[in-house]
Amino acid sequence: MKNITKKEFLSVQSKFPPSKWIKFGFKYFSKEGENKKVKKFITILLGVLFVFFMVAGFINIPTSSLIIPIIIYSGIIFGLALYMLSVVLLNNHRLNKIRKELGISKEEYDILVKKYN
Repeated sequence: MKNITKKEFLSVQSKFPPSKWIKFGFKYFSKEGENKKVKKFITILLGVLFVFFMVAGFINIPTSSLIIPIIIYSGIIFGLALYMLSVVLLNNHRLNKIRKELGISKEEYDILVKKYN
């Protein structure tokens, strides 16, 4: 492994800071996210819609009257999935730039992050 100092590592990392798009995604939707309100709201909304669909299926509500809730449910899930996919891809691209600049592998980068952050 290349001998990289903390100063060198942090200076290269600061050259490629995460964008607001990435920060927002990790802040509100990651497992270790700081702010749980948005994540909790979306989880509750999706849960309520899911239960609504189950109850609607049990009592045989016509599908035509469920179109609006289905569109809302699908839109939330599809939009959230696309957003998080873009966050992950952009963050991976950023990390690849950092690793390329330092000339290290992913495993070496992970070791340095644990060591210096």
